[in-house]
Amino acid sequence: MKKNWFALGLVLLLSSALAVLLRLSYLHPWHPDHYTWGSFTKILLSQGYATWVLHPLSLFGYYPLSIPSGYEFFMSIFTLLTGMTFSQAVFVFSIISSFIAAYFFFLMMRYWTSFDTSLFASFIYLTSVFFVKVTSNNASTRITNIMLYPLFIIFLFRIRENLLEKKPGLWKNILMAAFLFILMSIIHRLSQLSIIFVIAFFLSLAVEKHRELWQWYKTTWLYMKRKPHYDRSQWYLAIDTSFVVFSLLLLRFIKLKILSVVSILLLAAYYYWFDIRKANLKRTTDSLFRDILYLAGISFASKALDLSLRGRLLVHLKNILEKHSWILLLFLILLIAAAFAVLSISRRKHHLIRNLREKSVAVYETITGNSHYSIAVGLFLVFILFSLKTISGSGFYRTGFEHYTHSFLLSGDSFFVILFNFILNLTNNVTPLIWFAPFAFVHIAFKPAKSFYDYFWLVTAIGFSQFILDWEYIRLYMIPVYSVFSSLGLVLAFRVAVRRSRKIAFALLSGFLLLHILFAVVFVQRDFYLSSVGIEEPTPYVPEEYLVAAGNFMSDDSQYSIHTSSSIQLDRAAAFYSGKPNAVGAQIIYIRPDLQVERRNLTQVWRDLKSGRKVRELYYLNDWLFPGTYYHGRHIASLNGRTISDPIAWRIIDSYSIKYLIDSPVYPAKTRFFESVQPLKNKVYSSGMIDIYDLNGGRSV
Repeated sequence: MKKNWFALGLVLLLSSALAVLLRLSYLHPWHPDHYTWGSFTKILLSQGYATWVLHPLSLFGYYPLSIPSGYEFFMSIFTLLTGMTFSQAVFVFSIISSFIAAYFFFLMMRYWTSFDTSLFASFIYLTSVFFVKVTSNNASTRITNIMLYPLFIIFLFRIRENLLEKKPGLWKNILMAAFLFILMSIIHRLSQLSIIFVIAFFLSLAVEKHRELWQWYKTTWLYMKRKPHYDRSQWYLAIDTSFVVFSLLLLRFIKLKILSVVSILLLAAYYYWFDIRKANLKRTTDSLFRDILYLAGISFASKALDLSLRGRLLVHLKNILEKHSWILLLFLILLIAAAFAVLSISRRKHHLIRNLREKSVAVYETITGNSHYSIAVGLFLVFILFSLKTISGSGFYRTGFEHYTHSFLLSGDSFFVILFNFILNLTNNVTPLIWFAPFAFVHIAFKPAKSFYDYFWLVTAIGFSQFILDWEYIRLYMIPVYSVFSSLGLVLAFRVAVRRSRKIAFALLSGFLLLHILFAVVFVQRDFYLSSVGIEEPTPYVPEEYLVAAGNFMSDDSQYSIHTSSSIQLDRAAAFYSGKPNAVGAQIIYIRPDLQVERRNLTQVWRDLKSGRKVRELYYLNDWLFPGTYYHGRHIASLNGRTISDPIAWRIIDSYSIKYLIDSPVYPAKTRFFESVQPLKNKVYSSGMIDIYDLNGGRSV
């Protein structure tokens, strides 16, 4: 069908205008990080070099006293080329970066969906609540990283075309993908999550070519050795697979390694004796089916014994009963359903195994008869398992539930309150269209013909299912992924509705889009709207003109840093306007001790990855003031708990060149250090909203 280019241009123009208007909500920067990156950029411009780059890995933030530096270098160049101030450059680039991100997102979607669907998905992404907020007059290294990863995915897709469709340019695309990965790593450590896309790429490639891989496996010695048994019964293949799977599970989940070795040997002995040595005796299919049940029984018994020997069995049971009773309830429901299924299969006891096996054969043949269907079922079950593990608090990435125990609708620490608040929070921080995302996932998983791109997004969803409870940073990184499934789910629902009534379908689509935009308008400025109707407490706020005036007062040619009485928003903003670092940031500007650095071994790095922690450094820095290893902010946290008369406090003050202490009555909580300073007659500035104390002495104001 011929496109109406005028209508398309009008839609693009109106959508762009709406996207820009949504980003004009904040006249001044709203996130403390804006002022931090601004201070570093100003220092980079004034010094002419990055003072924190002590090692090549400092550019990536993996060396002590360093940060990922790509954004600071870019903004320095951008301000020099345009002649803008940092604040002006950030305001302009925030809007530009949102459209660049949406454009890359559109190009990425075009590999998978139609032009209209891709354009619609890009609009949903461009106007999602959290995405709008972080691209509204805000210096964000995260959003610059997020802007680039759809382009990184595009080059992965091009590599697939080079490999499978024999298109030219393989090495060019590999080098571009590698370059983008390095660039994203220099900008922010969130780039570590792009490994999920690489894993999804290779797994999807393997699934797409699984028949060719299976044909290759059939030429191997191992397959030829077992082929007579496979020809005799398909259950031998199921047994071989079960043995490998249960062995890997025992190796992974049993903590007592001696017990895991013994359990695997026990599995191997049973497997070898009955399914290799006695395989030539033409064992019945009932016996073969029973072998799988025995392998599963040995594995579960070994795990229970492992928990018992470590004294953790009762602890786990108590934890499930107290905190995860819903898991026990789900297990009991499945157990009762299984019992009824078994009873319905057979009325006489001695036919249980045979009839259960016959039903299993029917299911097995249905699944194995369509390999794509069996893979989809497997991926769907893995997604459900990973999601349940995350919600139960036992996933790969550990996060607390404290952010979901309270909302403006419900409060409590029960599972159902936490789940409700999580869904509510996801709705008002991403988009209300998130409710359509599960429909898209189920549709992709179970549609008859699936492409490489279908599998890619299924595996990507599985990878990110471990991070769905994250409150802020990873959720922001996941917004493009949420937008993919939310927009596709709404498109699928619209297509179903059109078959019944076009008028109703378009009315519903218009209604959901208006709701999506309304959420963007309200929740981008939730502090204003929700507090104005009494739903939430207003956020403490110091008007920007007071921060500018305080910064101008503290601005001179000397080198020093600024500390706060409580709020990081206060000292970061005032430090930015003074052209100085705040006290914590001074560690990468002024600190130049004789660094005693030790390389972390790969085992420790791998342990961080396995536990779901972000890898921050590849080196240890021996603390130059206290015993032990230094970590970010250690000294300033110690200073906050001391008094100004403490000699150690002055060691920290001198080491970090702290001159001014800034306070505001807007923030009632105060540190112990500030309370010890306040009675002294060294207040040198007061504007009613901001007070400044000179730690080197001064006069009372």
